[in-house]
Amino acid sequence: KTHKKQMAKLLPPCEWAQREEKLYFTIQLQDLKNDKVSIDGDKLSFEGETGGKVYSLELVLFGELDLEQSKWSKMGRHLEMLLHKKEGKWWDRLTKEKMKMHNIKADWSRYKDEDEADDELQMDGGGGGMDFSQ
Repeated sequence: KTHKKQMAKLLPPCEWAQREEKLYFTIQLQDLKNDKVSIDGDKLSFEGETGGKVYSLELVLFGELDLEQSKWSKMGRHLEMLLHKKEGKWWDRLTKEKMKMHNIKADWSRYKDEDEADDELQMDGGGGGMDFSQ
């Protein structure tokens, strides 16, 4: 018999950044197993195991996501998500409720504010390909 159900679920360390029409969301866990990502409107859920521990995250986001356009990919050291917003506009914050989540921080390597992102669009012609090389 396994006692998996009794294991306390931990919050995974995460990073996020946004553009007008999408979010970058990274779950910083290595060698994930049994990982599941689920998107339902403004709800984002994740569950996965690594190192004998179960991690779980459920967020009610500031706005709705477009499931069809959103993608995620498991890398060796993390789970990388490119989440498309249903409505292309800047969000005031990640979650609907204003709360401090100690496990989620800004991804400064990808972070842009609205003004910087406008400059970026003019420079690269607005190409929206998924590039995990950065």
